[in-house]
This record gives sequence, structure tokens and C-alpha cells, in this order.
Amino acid sequence: MTRPKIFLSSALADVAWARDFAASLRRQGVDVYDEQAAEAVGVPWDQIEGEVREHLEESDLVALLVSPAAPRLATALLYYGAAAMAKKRIVLVAPEDVDPGQLFLPLRDRTHLTQRSPDETAESLLASTLYQPSA
Repeated sequence: MTRPKIFLSSALADVAWARDFAASLRRQGVDVYDEQAAEAVGVPWDQIEGEVREHLEESDLVALLVSPAAPRLATALLYYGAAAMAKKRIVLVAPEDVDPGQLFLPLRDRTHLTQRSPDETAESLLASTLYQPSA
């Protein structure tokens, strides 16, 4: 059985939580590509664009972490569009205090998980989405 692959996108303000979330997913046997971690090493966007595209295309699921500080983050919409065109499963992960009405319209009706601890959220994500047949 191949390991499931998740493409993870987060706001810079949430990079610490995203790193812990990715680590929790990895401990549960998931390959995770964290686009913030790729950008954090200081590689210019034009050099990592192909890598991001490749990982997005290879992913089984795209998890978009929505930040209360930036609920309308443009990169979330960019990755949503690319994932939707590739017919990827898309899940929003957001804290309870994020009002869905603040999100870009296409993101409002997506599967939405409430952000808890990284471990709890990883377990919830895997139980509710990844191991179910694609819709």
C-alpha cells in the first residue's frame, strides 16, 4: 500500500502549528509536502514553483490551513483553484473563531475541520477524509 500524500498550505503566521500538524501526519504514515517549509529555506518562488506544482499534482489531498489573521489569504485561493482543476480532495482546517463568511466564496462550501491540537486535527483529518473513497 502506498503512503497517502497531503499538500499542506498555511499562512506564515501559522507556520509553527502547521509544522507540528505535518509532523503528526508523518508519524501516522502520511507523506506531507508543506509549502511554507519549502519557502522558509529562502528559495525564491520562481525556483520552487515547479516543485510546488509537482507536489500538488501528486497529492491525494490538499489541506488549506485558514488563519484567523488572514482568512482571505490569496495563496489559499490559488492552491484551491489548482487543486479543484486537478480534481483533488480539498479540506479547510480553521480555528473555531474563523467565520466562514470571511472566506473567499469558493472556499465556504468545502469540507471544513475545526483546528484543535495538531495531533487531534491530524487524526480527525485522516479519519474523515483520506481513508474514504474520493467523491
